[in-house]
Amino acid sequence: MCTESQQPSPSDQVQAKTVLVIDDEATSISIIKHALTGSGYNILTATSGEEGLQTAKDSHPDVIITDVLMPSMDGFMLVKELRRDENTKDTSILVLTARENVGDNLLRFGADAFLTKPINTQELISAVKRLSA
Repeated sequence: MCTESQQPSPSDQVQAKTVLVIDDEATSISIIKHALTGSGYNILTATSGEEGLQTAKDSHPDVIITDVLMPSMDGFMLVKELRRDENTKDTSILVLTARENVGDNLLRFGADAFLTKPINTQELISAVKRLSA
């Protein structure tokens, strides 16, 4: 008797979520990318608010992670623009900041969550899982 090997059906396969990381510091991008890639996420990166905004519009990520302090377009302006755009207005946004006492302002601007730097990778992974669910 000959049996065919069964391939997993598309419904059996978990679709990897895509996360866009926007930060002007290469070290931060590297840490975040390493942590999330190891947890099964596809990672896109951008090194400025403007580049991140365009990448978000073009790629439709499941979650956007952005730093607050960036030259030209900071995290506040970026979140405001992401919420204004039809393509990104419903995308989950996690903001990372080294500044204290800005969390409430970030949430008022439209961020879904924030974490403080230095980055705790377990908190980061938990936050991304929650936001991408």
